[in-house]
Amino acid sequence: SSPKEYPWATVWSGPDHIIFGHDARRGLQLCPHATGLDTGAVYGKTLTGIVLPSRRLVQVPSVAVHAAIPNSKSNQTKG
Repeated sequence: SSPKEYPWATVWSGPDHIIFGHDARRGLQLCPHATGLDTGAVYGKTLTGIVLPSRRLVQVPSVAVHAAIPNSKSNQTKG
């Protein structure tokens, strides 16, 4: 399957634990060797951070919508 269908974080086997962002479409990803923190704050959702070394997650609601969600139905031109 293509990378868009199969998140790489689910197959990353380490040994290092990777913390990444820029994947708001998938949201919070908690995998054995990878943590995806992008929870869509720019789209008015939640901002997520991580406290190291415990890996405790901290979340706060976004205070505003700064961008429209790409490819959402509300953004598409009807024609």
